Amino acid sequence: MKRIFFTFILIVLLSYLFFYSGLFERSIKTLESTLAEKDKTDNMVDDYVLMVEDNQYNYNFFEPTEGLYLGAYVLSNRYINHSIEEFDLLTGKHHQLNLTYIKAGQAIDKDFILNCIAELRTPYIIIYPSLTGDVNDYDDLITTLKSISAYEVPVFISIYPSPIENGVAAENYIPYFRTSYQLIQEIIESAAVVWSINVENYSFAMDFYPGDQYVDWIGMNLRLHDYNNNYLEDIISFYEIFQDHKPLIFNELAISHYSNTLHQYSIEEATDALEAIYSLIPSYPRIKGINYLNVNVTDQLDDVYSVTEDQNLLVAYRDLIANLKNVSTLCERDLTKGTTHYTYFTEILDYNDELYMTENYILQSLGSSVIQDVMKVLFNSKVFYSTKDIDRLTDYSIIEDRESKIILIK
Repeated sequence: MKRIFFTFILIVLLSYLFFYSGLFERSIKTLESTLAEKDKTDNMVDDYVLMVEDNQYNYNFFEPTEGLYLGAYVLSNRYINHSIEEFDLLTGKHHQLNLTYIKAGQAIDKDFILNCIAELRTPYIIIYPSLTGDVNDYDDLITTLKSISAYEVPVFISIYPSPIENGVAAENYIPYFRTSYQLIQEIIESAAVVWSINVENYSFAMDFYPGDQYVDWIGMNLRLHDYNNNYLEDIISFYEIFQDHKPLIFNELAISHYSNTLHQYSIEEATDALEAIYSLIPSYPRIKGINYLNVNVTDQLDDVYSVTEDQNLLVAYRDLIANLKNVSTLCERDLTKGTTHYTYFTEILDYNDELYMTENYILQSLGSSVIQDVMKVLFNSKVFYSTKDIDRLTDYSIIEDRESKIILIK
């Protein structure tokens, strides 16, 4: 008798669940139909910036907790006397990072280092392989590192940027970089090692990434000649891939306003590109540095990238960096925990005055467990989840700024 009773109860429960699950699915389909109809008159899906807070973040070598470093390469610019101090005066802002280039096997220039020491700037040294081009020639690298170490100053060292353009295979490049990182740590007392690659190569950049344990900062290289390409999308894609690995820096940023090949100026296009790139920075807090290559090397059959030789470019650059919170001294401290934010761009659905975020973003960034009990809707064959439910049912706190189209997830 008990068995019959329990069997009856089980059948009732299953029927109940089946009915209401079907009703729920039908409600979703109905809702999808309603939304699709309404979408013909209302723009219900919009692009938002999602800021995800990480309050257990481990800061890296020389990483500022707030703001970013400005840096510049001026040593080949005779029009400003190869002087970063004159560059500061013209642009109205202190540039903490002073760039130089060197090939492995060469000693660091004494005057360059002493000038950095005198002006309390940080040397930012970009090292290429020796003149032989052999990425396995560690003896030459050791010679250069020892020449830097002799001055006992903290430095940034960028090892062999843009390996793809220089024809180095990943299977050769990664062991070289890892060994180089270990040599730098052994020889130089205080150095942050930068791994960098051209932003347009973001789709296969991870193939060349040596691993978090062999990198202190991640660098982006961008020398812009063609204003019709997708350079902003490349920067954003690169950022989203690497932002949760290490702090990011524009290892090299150069925007051409005169083509030595075409023999023509593009001042307006260069100004627009400069504004577009620097205007991104406030929305991308993991970018902790920008090195601008203020060079005019037409005598070497290259373009003109200098912002100090055209008044429109100079005013634009000066105004753009004036709004940035730059760090005027090197952040030397023991590694500490703190708070940082990761930035994502995603579609947000606004329905019945409530916001819903896309399934793909949640699965990639918050995990599948977050959405188990969260209200979802279908719209144009995409699944969206209620931000209100995520705030109510999970450990995450959601703060919405609809005017600025920003959602903070804490």
